[in-house]
Amino acid sequence: MLPQFPSSFGRSKFAALPLFCAFALACAACGDDTTPPEEQGLPFDQFPEAYREAQCEHATICGFMPDRETCLDALSPDAVVVQATAAVAWGDLTYDPNAGLSCVEAIRTASCEATSLYPRELRQNCDAVFGNRRGQDEPCFASIECQGLDAVCEGACGDGCCQGACKLAGGFVAEGGLCDGFNPCNPESVCLFDEMSMTNICVKRSKANEACVPDSCIDGHFCDPSTAKCFQQAKTGAQCNPALLGACGNIGEYCDEAEGKCKPKPGEGEACAANPAAMGICANYTLCDGTTCRRLPVSGEECPQGLCLGDFGCNTDAEPFVCNPIAPSRACVILK
Repeated sequence: MLPQFPSSFGRSKFAALPLFCAFALACAACGDDTTPPEEQGLPFDQFPEAYREAQCEHATICGFMPDRETCLDALSPDAVVVQATAAVAWGDLTYDPNAGLSCVEAIRTASCEATSLYPRELRQNCDAVFGNRRGQDEPCFASIECQGLDAVCEGACGDGCCQGACKLAGGFVAEGGLCDGFNPCNPESVCLFDEMSMTNICVKRSKANEACVPDSCIDGHFCDPSTAKCFQQAKTGAQCNPALLGACGNIGEYCDEAEGKCKPKPGEGEACAANPAAMGICANYTLCDGTTCRRLPVSGEECPQGLCLGDFGCNTDAEPFVCNPIAPSRACVILK
């Protein structure tokens, strides 16, 4: 049974709503059963869960989670998706079923040979899912309600439901220009701190054997701190140099010294790995206790090192430190 809105919401301007309330209000827009599946895309009411499922499949394949079920328990619904879903249900945003399907499939099939789980290209693929987004200085509760991948909702306060104003990005910054999170560099450049000007500027990415600083190499390459030059990272199963930090391009792998090949990082219960470049190597959902890879704690378990699995936050207010449960997801809307 879905919860009922308190009567006090009737004349309130703002309200924080549980996500499933939005689905109840939007069920009429969830798709027409007579529409052929290939034309329908992904129905609105299925997108949030399909998005989470895809996130967990991707995270598991890339070694950030042990399995799909554990991931779903440890991953809170994406705050951006929660807010956007409520906005669609309230009639403030629109939803594109075909873009929704494309986004989910892109996440599910994304390569682990990347610098992060969600590189910019993957986020760009999902930017078209929600439409009718707001322009410069228009009111918002979250950045997803503003136009463009790099837009921000300045002044918003999350669950507090205070409105902010959309600040739109000015597009890519050219090489040599000033940059920050709001003004990103073009894909061929990277935003780095310049000690001479004491500002962040866009610097052209370095290719193989070119001079570099950390994070300045082109995709698929890594900056060797011993030579300050970029080298091409090895692919899964390929020969690699265990003395190089970042020898493998897959974010869930390391260079095994004995075999000289890229292999998955050891998982829970397996012995910690080591090579000349690093010690205590374990899968990203574990920590090395000195000899063995141990899974990060979950809700109710102690977290002496201040780390918990997924979105379980470690409560460090009093000892023993314990992982908190995941808080319910909420969204903000303007009642009409």
